[in-house]
Amino acid sequence: MRAAKALGCTRFVGAGSQAEYGILDIDQIGPGTPADPQTPYGAAKLAAGKLAFLLCRELGISCVWPRIFSVYGIYDKDTSMIMSSIGKMLQGEAGEYTPGEQRWDYLYSKDAGRAFYLIGEKGRDGAVYCVGSGMARPLKEFIYEMRDAVDPEIIPGIGNKPYPQGAVMNLCADIRTLTEDVGFVPQYTFEEGIRETVQWFKEKKKR
Repeated sequence: MRAAKALGCTRFVGAGSQAEYGILDIDQIGPGTPADPQTPYGAAKLAAGKLAFLLCRELGISCVWPRIFSVYGIYDKDTSMIMSSIGKMLQGEAGEYTPGEQRWDYLYSKDAGRAFYLIGEKGRDGAVYCVGSGMARPLKEFIYEMRDAVDPEIIPGIGNKPYPQGAVMNLCADIRTLTEDVGFVPQYTFEEGIRETVQWFKEKKKR
């Protein structure tokens, strides 16, 4: 933030996380939903956001704190559920999953990048925004669409793993203020985004 001020920037856009909210079981999580992080990572993100607002006020620059939900896409880490599953499916492996009944909100990385651009351009000073698609579906539906993009003949091992202790079963971003303030609406469906991701993954493995 001090570097941003020294460079002549008038706005600082942070990168928070849905982990700041902790484990909730509600239809949508919005900017005003009480934060109650249950992990050191979530607590650190929440503290960073609060400190960012205070320091930016002292520096005389505006501050916006987007909280990122589940973003997937090219350049994602290989250990994420999406990327590790693509890697296994491309090798003909079914993979093992929980029953996949949890409601999940996935946003393609290109949409996430556009959301951040719009926040930088039009976001309200002092605002917290939830960055997601705003639409949740059972996780197993995403797994099947991912399978279809790789090899429709594969039968994913859905239900072969138990849910981990403290599993989040309902994760959906409320993006209404993000849409109202900056005009963000996702442009990619999961099917479109995952096909681009699978193609990128195939080309990456050829290198």
